[in-house]
Amino acid sequence: MGWFRSLLSPIKKLWFRMHFAQKKNNKSSESDYNKDEKRINAMGSLPTEPFQPLDLNLFSKESKLVVDFIADYYRDIESFPVRSQVKPGYLRNLIPDTPPLFPSPITTILHDIKTDIFPGLTHWQSPNFYAYYQANASSAGFAGEMLCSGLNVVGFSWIAYPAATELETIVMDWMANMLKLPPTFLSGGLGGGVIHGSTCEAVVCTLAAARDNALSQSNGEGITKLTVYASDQTHFTFQKAAKLVGIPARNFRVISIDVGGDRVCVDGGEREGGDEC
Repeated sequence: MGWFRSLLSPIKKLWFRMHFAQKKNNKSSESDYNKDEKRINAMGSLPTEPFQPLDLNLFSKESKLVVDFIADYYRDIESFPVRSQVKPGYLRNLIPDTPPLFPSPITTILHDIKTDIFPGLTHWQSPNFYAYYQANASSAGFAGEMLCSGLNVVGFSWIAYPAATELETIVMDWMANMLKLPPTFLSGGLGGGVIHGSTCEAVVCTLAAARDNALSQSNGEGITKLTVYASDQTHFTFQKAAKLVGIPARNFRVISIDVGGDRVCVDGGEREGGDEC
């Protein structure tokens, strides 16, 4: 479920936690690496205390720094160019070829994110960004992400996380009622909704459900005869999703929409009355 997903994948999280110990443009990086290598080879050079991936005292301290860092970012977000000004491959010159031997302090990581990562960001939450989607960040959203990540919510099924499954069902019923959808959309009957991780994921699942429903009425035969209709205002994601669920590209029909002239045509055909589209 999308609202339980963390902002970054585990690999990216590990990278952010253990990056930038040596930079290619740092003249002392080679000597620092040699020092670290000598420490490893020397008897008793490594720390003797047990490794703690979650140090609660350090977690509390560093989390406050990260929250303040994000808050400062949103205070200054209008000062950044909306579209990144960097060239492809820019980060390769800033990141070392090998991971560091020891983790960097959180202050160093945040500094490097600001100097090296910020230039490569497209600032989707900027009030100056008018493409795609509106700014949708909120205090509730940030808090929810932290809680879901901290509680390690894994909503595979009811038994995997009963509270997550039931809360999702309740909230989706709230949404259906807010939109005044028919009772058949509620979880009490044959309906009920789920929260997807993205629009693309939702489109694929919707088309897969429609495909299976159509095939169930023909004993599973005739997938090559199934046809998908979409307006010419629909995002290309819909056409890609149709391919993913096995609908032939030739069976994807585009409905042309003429907003000014009240015209609705399919695949360049003629609308009622004989006028060309």
